[in-house]
Amino acid sequence: MTTSIIKDYPYPLAVACNAVETETKHPFIRLHRCLDALETLVRYCAGITLCSLNTQQLDAKMRKKLLINMECPSLGKWAGLLRDTLPIADLNRVPELEIFYKKSLESRLEGKRNLIRLRNQVAHGGFIDDARAKDLLAQAEPPIRQLFEDAAFLADTPLVAVCGTQ
Repeated sequence: MTTSIIKDYPYPLAVACNAVETETKHPFIRLHRCLDALETLVRYCAGITLCSLNTQQLDAKMRKKLLINMECPSLGKWAGLLRDTLPIADLNRVPELEIFYKKSLESRLEGKRNLIRLRNQVAHGGFIDDARAKDLLAQAEPPIRQLFEDAAFLADTPLVAVCGTQ
């Protein structure tokens, strides 16, 4: 990840990118750090959409769906929360998020060669030797780097929420 990402991006994203960049010796660990960075990015974007919902306008079916996905969050569930809340979120302060999702993130989270499937293979697929870790890292790191580059708008997006006044 570039120095500007680590320097300019919101703290959770910068920390995740820095963890990737500082791991130079072990491909297995770097692979995990890349996938952790992806999950941090998806969670961060889902957090924006969740905070942008008008809870008064959510029907019971959507409330239940959101609750079920938040009870046991995983990368796939965070991606689902993002996908489900994006169309109903008030993103007038972060309009680039919908563009980023549709042009960059959605295709990396769905389909045959998606990064969620790769992440689950790495996390739950058993032992991975260094050679296999290098191969998987070669598949995962370039698209994850590209996602972070495409998410550059987040560096300039101040996120503050006021939930009520007294």
